Amino acid sequence: MTLAGDVVDPGRMDAATESGWRDLLLAQPNPVAFLGPTFSRAVARTKGLARVCILRSSGRAVGYFAFQYPTSMKRGLAAAERIGGEMADYAGLVAEPGLAVTPADLLRLAGLQVFTFSHLAQSQQDFGLTGEDPRVGLRIEFPEGPAEYWKQRRKLDASLVRDTERRRRKLEQDVGPIRFEFQAGDRAAALEHLVAAKRAQYARTGAEDALTQDWQQSLLRALSTTDQPDCTGVLSTLHAGDKWVAFHFGLRCADTLHYWFPVYNPELSKFSPGRLLLLETINASQ
Repeated sequence: MTLAGDVVDPGRMDAATESGWRDLLLAQPNPVAFLGPTFSRAVARTKGLARVCILRSSGRAVGYFAFQYPTSMKRGLAAAERIGGEMADYAGLVAEPGLAVTPADLLRLAGLQVFTFSHLAQSQQDFGLTGEDPRVGLRIEFPEGPAEYWKQRRKLDASLVRDTERRRRKLEQDVGPIRFEFQAGDRAAALEHLVAAKRAQYARTGAEDALTQDWQQSLLRALSTTDQPDCTGVLSTLHAGDKWVAFHFGLRCADTLHYWFPVYNPELSKFSPGRLLLLETINASQ
């Protein structure tokens, strides 16, 4: 297959290009929002310097490779990184089954000299792209529903499930009735709370602040309002009485929710708020 590449700004794509990209992504097994058009458009609006290389065979679009230039100077040097930079948990190509391209050819088609990345999904091997430091990721699947999932978990680790349920009861008893929203009614207010709490967590623990730049926070705000099959912002909140317990902002692509920005109330750490948040999220997922 002979390939040609057109490099365009994803913020200026026409509807047909966006639709073709989305359809290819959703046809892949285990698609992730970070590789789709909605996420790329949000990056283009908030950070700028975003691009997508449309791979064509005989004039027909057969693949999409999104990336961004970290700075204008890097653009001049044709040096790029994954779309969203450190805000993105995946990098790679969205393409028709059977398409294969060498890393050198992909760089040439995209007009790049350098592409730095991490989080290359295993499925990218099918397209001819591989990484140097493979690691095992985590994925929770429950095709038969939450009840059957917990039934199986009890068989594998009954003590963990019992302890989690005990902590939930104790939280309700000591603090107040538990209230969980899979999708917060006021996403804007919930997101501002999450960002402030997450940045406080970074400062408290000494971890690198992933939200220090204005564009990073603006990207979360833009994504929180998205509602497309390839990318829907999901902002979940967990309260006990009047106290917040845990918040989470993630991206849903088809039937996969990518666990992205969780934050927990340190005052309630003895109740394992992270586990309780995951418990409620699984139970609310259908």
